[in-house]
Amino acid sequence: MQRIRDLREVDDEPELDMKSAVVTSVVAHVIFILFLTVRAFFFSDEPMQMESAIRVDIVGLPEKSTTLPLPIEEPKAEAPAKPAE
Repeated sequence: MQRIRDLREVDDEPELDMKSAVVTSVVAHVIFILFLTVRAFFFSDEPMQMESAIRVDIVGLPEKSTTLPLPIEEPKAEAPAKPAE
């Protein structure tokens, strides 16, 4: 009888671990969402300054071709040689 009780106690531990993991995850997500909400309300909405962004000059690119390339011909496999009898 003691052994059955011991097995029940061991079986209950994974459920408690999963339950505590889910609760921890929910609490962490709520804290994260509250942090983002508070940050959105109290910090200024100034636009990002993009003046010092890296500029890329598109110079010397080839002209776009208006014709399609020729289809590639696949090499034809030779017929297998007949085995000598």
